[in-house]
Amino acid sequence: MEKFVLAIDIGTTSVKAILISSGRKIVAQTSLEHNLLSIHPNWAEEDANTWWEHTKIAISTLAAKNRDKFKSISAIGISGMVPAIVLLDEKSNVLRNTIQQNDARAIEQINRLEKEIDQEDLYAKTGGKTNQQHILPRLLWVKENEPQVWQRINCIMGSYDYIAYRLTGTKTLEINWAAESGAFDIRKRQWLKQQLKSYGIDTKWLPEVHESMQVIGEVKKELCDELQLPGGLKVIAGSADHVASTLAAGIIKSGDLLIKFGGAGDILYCVNELKTDERLFFDYHIVPNSYLLNGCMAASGSLVKWFVKDMIDAMDQKDIFKRLDKEAAEVPPASQGLIILPYFLGEKTPIFDPTARGVFFGLTLSHSRGHIFRAILEAVIYGFRHHLDVLKDMGYSP
Repeated sequence: MEKFVLAIDIGTTSVKAILISSGRKIVAQTSLEHNLLSIHPNWAEEDANTWWEHTKIAISTLAAKNRDKFKSISAIGISGMVPAIVLLDEKSNVLRNTIQQNDARAIEQINRLEKEIDQEDLYAKTGGKTNQQHILPRLLWVKENEPQVWQRINCIMGSYDYIAYRLTGTKTLEINWAAESGAFDIRKRQWLKQQLKSYGIDTKWLPEVHESMQVIGEVKKELCDELQLPGGLKVIAGSADHVASTLAAGIIKSGDLLIKFGGAGDILYCVNELKTDERLFFDYHIVPNSYLLNGCMAASGSLVKWFVKDMIDAMDQKDIFKRLDKEAAEVPPASQGLIILPYFLGEKTPIFDPTARGVFFGLTLSHSRGHIFRAILEAVIYGFRHHLDVLKDMGYSP
């Protein structure tokens, strides 16, 4: 009998759900958009409660059209952006909007931590030096700017971890949230407890760390009834979205490389040795004994969406991407002198500069929106090229 799995992704711009058959075919899919909230410069937040409501709607939507197949679902897996920060109180209520992985507000805290923490020791243990993606500077920002929130923290989770918790009641952190947190020894696989404690962070706030494929619990009975899911349905720890995408794309052998144009842009290179570079992030692959060197550009798809949604008249949205593609294709390479730097949320790898800013350079009255759209795409692609140069510096050739 054919079996199915339900896959959910908590993305930067939407919650997606797909039903996959044991024959590796996508049977059904749906998505619900949500907004990245940037109410101040450098801020990137989202509403975790919206993620959960959209997850339930997405599951119910698929269930309504696939009732027979839903009876044969054998597991649920969840992916999402990492390491987003979800803060919960003692009753497991969300305390504030999430602080996303591409948030760059903690500039002051980063500068201070760079001086207070031995960066070479931190790099040796975590594979990275203090940067905007790490949880410590972002948590310190909360401590120093929102004491009323800080005093009520009881648990810290990631995006897909939070949805797994809402489904099962089990609080967990997947290993790549830990690996990218900047507070986890990637070789010993343990938290840097003394460092966290010295900054007032109770490690009891951090749930048990699980590997991607570990079963962390079963969907709660009342939710099975509400969402038309079979009883006793198992939920695995899940995975960072970019790590899951490498598996889906077949990036499983040393030397394989994936470029992922999401809300943030990822470039992932598969290796069979635990090797790091201070210009890149590190992840454990879902494939045993394999690892991923990866870069992440803070604004890629989100830059495109910003241009299309906010900078073009809302009355002009029908088939807008198709039309912009066509207009951009009519523009020669280099967009006739229009250069855009894609640092609209600061930048992560490989420059690690939260103060970097987006730039439109060389704009003239002769340039059309097709020029601008092409220049945006070129900006992102040259950012990816920058990462290829780093990999070549390390002796790797995709």
